Amino acid sequence: MNPKDNFLDNDIPLSFLDNRYITLGLQYFVLARMGGNLIYNPVCCNLYHLAFEMLIKAYLNLTYSKNQMWSRFRHDLPKLWKEFKIKTKQDNLERFDQIIKDLHVWEDFRYLYFPNKSGVVGIETIPGHSPNPEEDNVQVWKRKAGIYSIYLEDMDELFKYLIFAMGIDIENLKNNPTFKKGLEEYTKGNKHSIF
Repeated sequence: MNPKDNFLDNDIPLSFLDNRYITLGLQYFVLARMGGNLIYNPVCCNLYHLAFEMLIKAYLNLTYSKNQMWSRFRHDLPKLWKEFKIKTKQDNLERFDQIIKDLHVWEDFRYLYFPNKSGVVGIETIPGHSPNPEEDNVQVWKRKAGIYSIYLEDMDELFKYLIFAMGIDIENLKNNPTFKKGLEEYTKGNKHSIF
């Protein structure tokens, strides 16, 4: 690899951008967990989407430039996920394919087009895993009169496996100023805590 490939248009080393993406991913994840505790807060689902998008992009930034990342993936979580699995060579990540697919539908929520241009009344956070993660029916969130359920353990477990697949140093992560402040929220009721 050419050393110049380690720099983007603005001459910021990729390793630095990697840390910025990781920090954003951590912030989004902690805020999503906190938001899930608020009654009928569908914003938390979009925050989970953003958290996993940023974390995956942190890893893929080691391979792709900013322009390549945008033209190839944009905000398409399944495409990012597929490339992430290829690059990390982690077979055990396939178990999260449906969750990633379900999370992707929340990308349009910020444009008020979810689901199918109808409104979302709210979200309820359920502490366990989704009952049938293999089913293709937006399983992470089940619609009942406009109410979707988000399964917290699914989000926590995906986060844990993503951090380990990326090879992030857990001690450095623990000392990240952003994560340090959200550590209590992250560990609260988290059966899949990385600490």
